[in-house]
Amino acid sequence: MSGDHVGTTGTAFAFADKNAGAGKTLTVSGTALTGADAGNYTFTIPASALADIFQKALAGTVIVNSKTYDGIAAGTGTVTLNGVVSGDAIGTTGTIITFADKNAGTGKTVAITGTTLTGADAGNYTMTLPASALADIFRKAITGSVTVNSKTYDGITNATGTVALDGVVGGDAVGTAGTVLTFDDKKAGTGKTVTVSGTTLTGGDAGNYTLTITTSALADILKKAISGTAAVDSKTYDGTTNGTGSVALNGVVAGDTVSATGTVFTFADKNAGAGKTVSITGTTLSGDDAQNYTLAIPSTMLADIFKKSITGNVAVDSKAYDGTTSATGMVTLNDLVAGDAVGTNGTLLSFADKNAGTGKAVTISGTALIGADGGNYTLALPSSALADILKKAITATVTVADRAYDGTTSATGTTTLNGVIAGDSVGTVGTVFSFADKNAGAGKAVAVSGTTLTGGDAGNYTLTVPASVLGTISRRQVDIRPDDITKDQGTPDPALTFTISGGSLVTGDSLTGALGRAAGELPGNYAILIGTLTGGANYDLHLQGGTFMIVTRLSDSIGELQALRVVMLPAQIPDLSASGAAVTVGKQDICGTDETCTTGN
Repeated sequence: MSGDHVGTTGTAFAFADKNAGAGKTLTVSGTALTGADAGNYTFTIPASALADIFQKALAGTVIVNSKTYDGIAAGTGTVTLNGVVSGDAIGTTGTIITFADKNAGTGKTVAITGTTLTGADAGNYTMTLPASALADIFRKAITGSVTVNSKTYDGITNATGTVALDGVVGGDAVGTAGTVLTFDDKKAGTGKTVTVSGTTLTGGDAGNYTLTITTSALADILKKAISGTAAVDSKTYDGTTNGTGSVALNGVVAGDTVSATGTVFTFADKNAGAGKTVSITGTTLSGDDAQNYTLAIPSTMLADIFKKSITGNVAVDSKAYDGTTSATGMVTLNDLVAGDAVGTNGTLLSFADKNAGTGKAVTISGTALIGADGGNYTLALPSSALADILKKAITATVTVADRAYDGTTSATGTTTLNGVIAGDSVGTVGTVFSFADKNAGAGKAVAVSGTTLTGGDAGNYTLTVPASVLGTISRRQVDIRPDDITKDQGTPDPALTFTISGGSLVTGDSLTGALGRAAGELPGNYAILIGTLTGGANYDLHLQGGTFMIVTRLSDSIGELQALRVVMLPAQIPDLSASGAAVTVGKQDICGTDETCTTGN
């Protein structure tokens, strides 16, 4: 009633379940009346009613995770529900966190969509979430693997290589640029340190990354293979196989100090020839940069050994005139290599003419080199030289003609030349022969003088003539013809007279002395002797007959007179004046044909 103090208490309202919903059945129980006047009332209340459980409005806090760039805009994060009834099974699902773009950056807007509540109690709530949040996409730390290309030595420290990026998101346009690869030095070597610098990322997606790359790597600088061009010097023969030449290096890096050294050039043999094989050995590289190269060089080349030009001295022998132009001499070779077997032959030396003279031109021809090493030389000889043809010393054989005494010293003779060349026109003239005195004698000295040579070839000789020879002046033969003399026995001998019947006396000479006869005064014939008659030592007197007869005065009987006969002595008695002279007289000499003649005494 109005004014009563009546209320209720203890009423329990219980929804059928806890879940939000509209027109939900609500059980009503436990209601009791309270108040001063409660006792005055009884209370009837419906056992149920309808009521709504409204979804609880929740505010969600979204925490977007900053992330490392992964190439997509999708993000992650957490949604925290604020105001969830304790114990409720509620969460969120479907939240799509999407960065405004995939690129790295700070404070990037992140769209938050698609979040729904989930869980057994999800239906009991409504959720309010921010549509966006801020978060960072961190640049992705990637690494670069550097592969340095080994290279052939090029004289610089520059290297090339590649940078391989590890961790780049598939599909991203990312590369590198600016990488500088530098060997620690330019020299060839293996496992050399290469510094890596300057690498930057490039490409449309480069900004999304940070790069960590090694600062060094290892690579090789291979020795550069170069070639050598060998130029062998042709040479003049020197008796050795040694060669000279040069090696030009092809492919050396400009500015490098490198050269070839130690090269030994060796001809196949020492002999002169064209296109000879030359072996090339011992070449090594030298210089500060030599270690950076390997050398290929031909093992052989071709070159010439020229014949050595030598000169010869020709010494022509002066000769004694021999009637020919032929000459002899010697060729001395100059500048021969020591030990070489080289000589000459065939040299023809010819005087301009055959005649004696000094400083005569001699032509030189036909000389050829001989000997095992002769083929290695060419010879230059003078075409002429000078030499003398000495006058040939010849002798004369002087023969003095023996002669009879003529009261002078004059002599005659012949001069025979010894050693005159056959065919030469040479004789003598002017020879004067003089006996030492006019007197007869054997082996007398005869002075020889005045002899000179004459004839077309006389000028080619010198003559030695003996200054004297021996000759004989024989006694002058004078024939004495005694006059026949007859005397009577007992009368004095008449003067014995004579005439010169052969020969003569030299003007001014005379005979002295007188003829003599054989001794005896008996009648008969007596030889007339030379007696003391003489012309001196220069005469040889020969008696020519003559009879000295002593007769007896007999009767006039013819018979008696006829009994006397004059018998000539044999001619074999040259001179009965000589003591001891003897003669053999035969019967025939005295009696002739008179058979009645007897010789008796």
